[in-house]
Amino acid sequence: MSSGTMRIKTRSVLPLHLPKPFDRRLPKFKKVVHLWFAHLAYDIVERMASDPASGIRLTDKERPPCLTCAQSKQKRNKQSQQDTGVIAPIDRVGGVICSDIKGPITPWIGVVIAT
Repeated sequence: MSSGTMRIKTRSVLPLHLPKPFDRRLPKFKKVVHLWFAHLAYDIVERMASDPASGIRLTDKERPPCLTCAQSKQKRNKQSQQDTGVIAPIDRVGGVICSDIKGPITPWIGVVIAT
């Protein structure tokens, strides 16, 4: 590690199930590296490939969409406040129902409690 940057040798992280020799110039290599390194940003993959010591040569500038990355950046919808509290309709079909689906719970703190 020097000046705040870290070097990663990609040859040591290639999975064993890949055909030998694995061509690092494949069009899908950027996507594979993106997945191997826990969804690393494509900018970082390109920066790794720009270092001659990495041994990686990218043949395209394509950035295939990643469903997992898109889902992780998605915002949650606001929780509806309409059917809560005093105005909750419990007397009609489709109304709010509260139920204990777990059943009775026996307390356990590591010792048997005499009841």
